[in-house]
Amino acid sequence: MLGRGLLAVTAGLIVYGSHVGISPSHADFPAAI
Repeated sequence: MLGRGLLAVTAGLIVYGSHVGISPSHADFPAAI
């Protein structure tokens, strides 16, 4: 279970990072969540 949680967090950070890299505008931040 813990492993899945860490995997989800890691994937979330990767998705967040790529979203910021593609569209750094703060207006898009809530849409990312």
